[in-house]
Amino acid sequence: HAGYNEEASRIIGLSVDEIEARHLSRNVRNDPAFAWIKELHSSGQYKTALVSNIARDGIDALIPPSERDELFDTVVLSGQIGVTKPSEAIYDVAVERLGVEPSEAVMIDDLLDNIDGAQYAGLHGIVYGNMRQTREDFDLIIAEEADRA
Repeated sequence: HAGYNEEASRIIGLSVDEIEARHLSRNVRNDPAFAWIKELHSSGQYKTALVSNIARDGIDALIPPSERDELFDTVVLSGQIGVTKPSEAIYDVAVERLGVEPSEAVMIDDLLDNIDGAQYAGLHGIVYGNMRQTREDFDLIIAEEADRA
């Protein structure tokens, strides 16, 4: 969102450069997670989406556009649609773009508030702790949904 770092700088008393550096230091790549997403995406069995509040320049630094195409069917950035996680509306956009029902979608995030928003929108949710736990939780949701079908 234009002017966000400038406004944050004014409010909290850090320079824009300091704010950007702190933001980028918190947004680091989790290579095992990226490998798993690529595996899911390339399997043809799952559709994948990135739903993020990160700014466009931040996402480009973290995941270049060419790599995003290898990982995700769609990318939903809050700054582009004017809605942030955990608002239900951002998840509505993601499932609509994927062409799936909310009950067919699983949101994985490291923040419980974002999972709560996704669940209010009808998605399944997994709070990311580590890769082993996340994969196990994902497999459990998929197995439970298969049993319901």
